[in-house]
Amino acid sequence: MKQIPDLILRRLKELETTEPFVALLDVAINDIADTHIRLARNTRTITFGGVDYVPAAFDMQVLGVTKREGIPQFDLAISDVEERLRPSLYATNYFRGATLTIAIVMPDALAVYYQDLITEYSILKARPQAEWVYLTIGGPDLLRKRFPCGRFFADLCEYRFGTDPRCPYVPMAVDAVGHAAAGRVTVTAAGHAFETDDQVTLAGIVGITPSLTGNYVVEKHDANSFHLDSTDGANYAGAYTGGGTAGFTICERNLDACRKRAATLHFWGCVGLRNRVARLA
Repeated sequence: MKQIPDLILRRLKELETTEPFVALLDVAINDIADTHIRLARNTRTITFGGVDYVPAAFDMQVLGVTKREGIPQFDLAISDVEERLRPSLYATNYFRGATLTIAIVMPDALAVYYQDLITEYSILKARPQAEWVYLTIGGPDLLRKRFPCGRFFADLCEYRFGTDPRCPYVPMAVDAVGHAAAGRVTVTAAGHAFETDDQVTLAGIVGITPSLTGNYVVEKHDANSFHLDSTDGANYAGAYTGGGTAGFTICERNLDACRKRAATLHFWGCVGLRNRVARLA
């Protein structure tokens, strides 16, 4: 049985009140650690549960309730005229795996026991339309799970290389840079994994002008150095004084590429699966 504090019950029965109830939304992006979108339908920030909910001009409408296999689902429309939700909506594949927590609180009595009145939902679907974001929310329905491609195809990684926090790849440190007048720029990075014709991104190299920051096609010289194609050492001045990284510009997103980048710890595919052992119906 839910515990509703007396103060809340009395406030609900009042004909007139100076402090209205305020809706709080907390969208937890599960794919990105500790990332939340916290909004308060209010004109000022509300600190509730030790975290801040920023003011936002949104509205909520329950469009309908359905049941699939006995599990209720709610269609909720949230106006997003200030576009607080859309940037994360697109970056997370439409809130895949996210949860929505809704709380209705009294700004003048935030210390009241609200725990039994706070509801958490799984976001099953999300889509933007005009100034609205439409959500289908409810409990997790095992019959509606998306097909887990990464658990059936050995050479498939869905992580966005270089931008997805789940991809552990880190560019390696540069040890030296040379630019002889009669040849190409040569970069030393001990134990690099670059091969001829790989695309490599350089950044943060200090002492060489003009800056070497950018993308290059390289030619492997030996296990510890490589040349930058389409460069002329005579066009550069100064001596390398430190810093800098060299990393792969792109990734083929398969197991071999992940091994080459020393990032197999979080590879998305199922490395133990043989080809042609799974069928989709």
